[in-house]
Amino acid sequence: MEIIYQARQLWNQYRAVAIRYGSIALVLIFITILVNRWRSGQDQDAAAVVGIAFIEYSHENYDAVVEQLSRHVENYSGLPSFGNGLFILARAELTLGDTSIAEEHFRQYLKNYSGDDLLRSGANGSLGTILENRGNYTEASNYFSKASRYSDSKSLKARYILSTARNYVLAGREADAVNLIQPLIDNAEVDFPIRNEYLNLVTFAKEQLKRGEG
Repeated sequence: MEIIYQARQLWNQYRAVAIRYGSIALVLIFITILVNRWRSGQDQDAAAVVGIAFIEYSHENYDAVVEQLSRHVENYSGLPSFGNGLFILARAELTLGDTSIAEEHFRQYLKNYSGDDLLRSGANGSLGTILENRGNYTEASNYFSKASRYSDSKSLKARYILSTARNYVLAGREADAVNLIQPLIDNAEVDFPIRNEYLNLVTFAKEQLKRGEG
């Protein structure tokens, strides 16, 4: 009803000019203005829905998050304010173990939204986790690599690099794992705990390479 009311208001505003000049262009302008107003109203509605879902997410009420956001995906996907909501929805679904639908929504997020490197990194890392758990190690390594590239967090970037190398090893690409990790082991800026994990992984990868040569 609201959209019909706005259409009538806009038509009354531009009717005289349209009738006077009989211009198709003016009709198109009228439609464009109407659609933009409708999209703006939708974006505000989406922001309100995402705000409520975020509160539920912060309280770990993941079922409530899924219930709140899943019914709005079709209508709100692509709207600027729904990007965070789509990411939160996918994270909640992943936490609840609904990996197939979570994967779908993470991929949808990466396709439709790209302005926030933190969330883009998180979406790629989450897809990497899903794919690694399925045994798709090569594809998982690609997503972990993207996650490390987009991450601004030093600790998260280090973890994503480790996950990339681990999946290289699992995919039988031990040499790629060594080439990725070996230069980082001697980096003084790398914290000791993660350097130790790097060292363990490189040691294992080198042992596998030697066995392959034998």
